[in-house]
Amino acid sequence: MPEHERRGKKSVQCLPEVLPAVNKAWWAAIERIVSFARTTLELVGLAALAAGLCLYLFRERLLYNPSVETESVYKAYVVPVIRQGDEFNEINLEALKKNDPEIFRKLIVEFVGKRNLGASIQATVRFFDDLIECHESLFCRIDNYGQFEEPILDFWYTFSPVILDSRGAAEPADFGKAIQAEAGRILTEYREDGRIHPLGDNVRR
Repeated sequence: MPEHERRGKKSVQCLPEVLPAVNKAWWAAIERIVSFARTTLELVGLAALAAGLCLYLFRERLLYNPSVETESVYKAYVVPVIRQGDEFNEINLEALKKNDPEIFRKLIVEFVGKRNLGASIQATVRFFDDLIECHESLFCRIDNYGQFEEPILDFWYTFSPVILDSRGAAEPADFGKAIQAEAGRILTEYREDGRIHPLGDNVRR
């Protein structure tokens, strides 16, 4: 048999031996890829779990939480101002039913002046602005923030003319912007939920 035929025959005979080796190499490569992907997913899952745990511990244990002090200041200084607002609404209920912004403005400005409430209102605005800022911050928390939502609503929509007048005069131009935005959000939720405040919308402008 010629030499070139012997070489060709030998090559053909080697194919059955080569193919299993190639298949094993492919399967080994695929197994390595699958193993790598599985390990990666496990590591990602563990990282997500660790991140969630750290976030929980961070929020529960490490964040600034002035809830106790906030509650104390609220009861001592803010509640009396809220009650003054309630008294104003009760005294002027019939006039407020006319839903006239000019009448409302005139009445509340006179009321605040007679009761000398200007400084107390300014302090209450700062209290609520700080409260809202803490609530919206990633690094601060207030327990039971919901209990302050109705007082925020009532305070802003009762004393807003006085607060707005102080902007750019006695106070910065952004004075009370946080409570203004939050009161608007709360009022929108009230309306969407079908909730009606006992005083209605007479001073909800």
